[in-house]
Amino acid sequence: MKKPFSIHPLFFGLFPVLYFYALNSWLFSLAGFFVAFFIVVALTLFLWLLTGALLKNYIKGAVITSVFLVVFFLFGPLNEVLNSPTGLQLPWHVPFLLITVFLSGIFFVASFFIIRTDMQLDVLTRFLNVSASVLILLALGNI
Repeated sequence: MKKPFSIHPLFFGLFPVLYFYALNSWLFSLAGFFVAFFIVVALTLFLWLLTGALLKNYIKGAVITSVFLVVFFLFGPLNEVLNSPTGLQLPWHVPFLLITVFLSGIFFVASFFIIRTDMQLDVLTRFLNVSASVLILLALGNI
């Protein structure tokens, strides 16, 4: 069977930009969208190529990049939930520290196991490709 092509880092990077534009298209110009689009694509490709070159395995680099992007873009929504008036009534710095430690832990544990595995990541790559594609299609459906 053929090895799958990893497109999921780009899709996981583009989803927040597309979704944000879909929710606020009346507020922003298409030019502003394309600037954010190209910045996210460039940074995602840079991170993907850097981790792939460091690990000498671009499949593992793609998975680690996707994990980083998901964790990075989860920070804002988690911060909003914990700092909402109906959420926990904690000082402003406590949710920030909790979220940072929690998401950093997820990233480092996932990266450790991805780096240490000797298994082929074909099934995981296919799953991430399909999941990221569905997210992109949902965001495009809202535009």
